[in-house]
Amino acid sequence: MSNQDTKTLVLLMDEMAKFRADMEDIDKAAVKIGANTSRMIRVVLAILGALSLYLAYLVFSMASYLAVMLTHLDHMYSQFGAMSDDMQMITQSVKNMSGNITHMPFIAKNMSLMSTDLLEIADTTEAINDEMARMESSTGAIGANTGEMAFRFNNLSRAVNHIGYNVNQMGKPFP
Repeated sequence: MSNQDTKTLVLLMDEMAKFRADMEDIDKAAVKIGANTSRMIRVVLAILGALSLYLAYLVFSMASYLAVMLTHLDHMYSQFGAMSDDMQMITQSVKNMSGNITHMPFIAKNMSLMSTDLLEIADTTEAINDEMARMESSTGAIGANTGEMAFRFNNLSRAVNHIGYNVNQMGKPFP
């Protein structure tokens, strides 16, 4: 082997040693980058999992509020039905009273009929008072349910705003 071949071989071997060292450095850097990337992916997936659980909780909470509101609406509907029945009874009582008042011109002719008619008017007025008391009670219950429904709507509005905020936060790109 000539001196030129030996120098070339030594030079080639030095360059191969440098190349190998550079490749090992690159390999170490790639392993570090891969580990950091894996850790970052795990953290992002954990955050997304936690946010998904929180969103599920918020949706469940909103569904609970809606269920309570539907119960109150159903109760209010039944109270409106009772009020309608009360109004029909009041209307009938007013009609009865109107029929009883038509007998008033005959007072001069028949005093005994007037006494009977006045008793019927008193009974009808008592029925109207009873129906008015029931209607007042129903109106009070409707007022209470309306207040409860307003409270539930307020809570629902806050829950929906919170969901919107969380959705906006999840939609932002990661820094």
